[in-house]
Amino acid sequence: HASFVATQVAKTLAQKGFRISDVIDPFAGSGNLLFHMLRATKARRGIGFDLGDVSDLTQRNFARLRWTGRLGLTDVALHKQDWSHSADHLQGRPTVVLISPPWGPALTPEGLDLRRTAPPVLTVLEKLRANTRGTPTFAVVQTFPRMAEESVTEITGRYEALPTVRSDDPAINGSIDYLLLRLDGQPNAD
Repeated sequence: HASFVATQVAKTLAQKGFRISDVIDPFAGSGNLLFHMLRATKARRGIGFDLGDVSDLTQRNFARLRWTGRLGLTDVALHKQDWSHSADHLQGRPTVVLISPPWGPALTPEGLDLRRTAPPVLTVLEKLRANTRGTPTFAVVQTFPRMAEESVTEITGRYEALPTVRSDDPAINGSIDYLLLRLDGQPNAD
C-alpha cells in the first residue's frame, strides 16, 4: 500500500514539474512509507523521526537497505525525537513531508477525524508551513477510506489540495487513502 501511495504522489508531482530533493517523515514508525517515497521520488535525502521502540528496528532496516544498495545514493538520517523537530529540517529544497500521526481516538464511527489524531494534523501542517521558506513543500497526509469530512474540509480550506489517485485494488482502497497538499503557498481563501 505504501508503494502505491508513493508512486502516485511521485507521478502527480512530476506531472506538475516538481523534482523532489528531500522526504521527511515526522512519524516514521517502521519507515516503510519513507523508503517507498524516497524510491518513487528519487529524492537525495530522507529524514525520519520516531520516539517508539520501533525506531531501533527501523535504524537496522535502513542500515541493511543501505548495505544492499537499495537506497542508492540517498542519504537517510533517522532521529529518536518527536515530530516537532521535523520542521527544523526543511532546508529550502523541494520537499515531501509524510504526515501519519497516531490515530488513537481519531478513528470514530463517522470515520477518521484528523482533528483528533495525536497531534492533530492541522497542528503539524501549521508548524511545517511556518518553516517552508517559500520553497515547494508538499504534505502527504495518510487517511482512511471513511473520513470525518469536516476535518478534511478544514484542512483543504487552508491548503491547496492536489489531485490524488485511488487504486483499482479493493485491498488498497479499503485500507488506505491520502491527501496531497501544497504547504508553501498562501492559505486558500475561505
